[in-house]
Amino acid sequence: MQSSSQLFPVALISAERRGDLSEDVYRLKPANSPDGTVELAVTRLGMADEPSRRGVPVILLHGSFSNRRFWFSPKGLGLGAYLTRLGFDVWIPEMRGHGLSQRNQGYRQNRVADYARYDLPAIGAFVHEQSGQAAHWVGHSLGALPWRRRWAASTSTSRWWRLPPSSAHRSAAPTGR
Repeated sequence: MQSSSQLFPVALISAERRGDLSEDVYRLKPANSPDGTVELAVTRLGMADEPSRRGVPVILLHGSFSNRRFWFSPKGLGLGAYLTRLGFDVWIPEMRGHGLSQRNQGYRQNRVADYARYDLPAIGAFVHEQSGQAAHWVGHSLGALPWRRRWAASTSTSRWWRLPPSSAHRSAAPTGR
């Protein structure tokens, strides 16, 4: 596999135009956990006609029983699309066994601790490598748990944004650092 990263193998598996937006999906193979079969799909949204227009990176983590479509629909709707149109560099990973991230060999043994210890650092490092900036993180439901766990034990320069469940359409307020 030809990689677009110096960190670990990464492949572009899909590049689509969705109205005024572009949707590029990457497959990351970080090989940083005891289960070497883990592959993570990460979608990057951008303005289709302005590919170099990339602002502050924002990583949107979906909740349980969900995938990237929680944040961005094929019709170009959702918070991911909204933030992209505002100029943010939007990244939407799909956790192990969700959406385009295939089930790893030890899928039934996956834990939130695995997401926090192995997957989030790999995702954050890849986004930082590609964008040159530390990302802001937004998590919904279960998507907030691994990042909070990771952030609590970290000295990361990333910011954590919490959206109350009933106000996903309102402005977010930063919490933490």
